[in-house]
Amino acid sequence: APANDACAAAAAVGNGTFVFTTIGATNDFAGTCGSSGASPDVWFRYTASCTGTANVSTCDLTSHDSVLSVMNACGGPEITCLDDFCGLQTTITFPVNAGQAYIVRVSGFASRTGSGQVRFACGVPCPCDWNNDGFLNSQDFFDFLTPFFAANADFNNSGQTNSQDFFDFITCLFTGC
Repeated sequence: APANDACAAAAAVGNGTFVFTTIGATNDFAGTCGSSGASPDVWFRYTASCTGTANVSTCDLTSHDSVLSVMNACGGPEITCLDDFCGLQTTITFPVNAGQAYIVRVSGFASRTGSGQVRFACGVPCPCDWNNDGFLNSQDFFDFLTPFFAANADFNNSGQTNSQDFFDFITCLFTGC
């Protein structure tokens, strides 16, 4: 069995790309998605390098039909889980705090096993993604206008809402993060 076969033996990782195999692994968690409840699984203990959003992905890193889950502790409730984001592989994102560890489960759809790599990354939210949906688009502009006209959109943190906040927000929105 792989060294990180049990949640209690999760491999400690940070940002980067790491090898995994569920071949020869056992199951020690009844996952809730991707028919992975009985699937062999391996575990990683990811320590976030930022306060923002973590991204864990097997996309373009394996041909394995992967399912990813994340929780705060072994046996704890899932923060998120997903099957099939990019073809048969998966990417999950979830909010993180710098220095906090999160438990990530890599398994397969309906007891399938396989090998590949999994990538961990952490990013700071984009300030002009005003509605925090992960996309920069016109909806962010419209969602910014209501608090702006209510004098509650101090985008540049100057201590007051004024036309400079509007111009700084528009600049951010059109140039991206």
